Amino acid sequence: MFLRARQWVVKETHGNIYQSGLPDLYIAHLRYGARWVEMKYSEAYKFTQAQLEFFPLLASVGVGVWVLTDASQSEYDKLWQPANWHQYLPVNKVISRTREPKPVPGERPYVPKYPFKTPEERAKGQ
Repeated sequence: MFLRARQWVVKETHGNIYQSGLPDLYIAHLRYGARWVEMKYSEAYKFTQAQLEFFPLLASVGVGVWVLTDASQSEYDKLWQPANWHQYLPVNKVISRTREPKPVPGERPYVPKYPFKTPEERAKGQ
């Protein structure tokens, strides 16, 4: 395993009713200390409800959880950055479109309405 090759002691946790919410790995190194690590696929991942409840509790007492998505040097380097689990929450995912949506026949295109007047409109009294 990638971490063991770098002299980390690695303990895999098992998802069951007694350990729900725990990250996937507890790792420890003589020189670098201990870390909780959650492994996720970079393209498709989600947290369990138990993790969404437990990870903030860990953070509230200064215990970090690091999310790694691959056994690579760039992912390994994340262990020396601040805990990053919160960066993987769904609210932080960027959703993008690769093309414009096709218009629906007979429907008018969406035009946003701005409830606030621009400073120029206010100055004119409109």
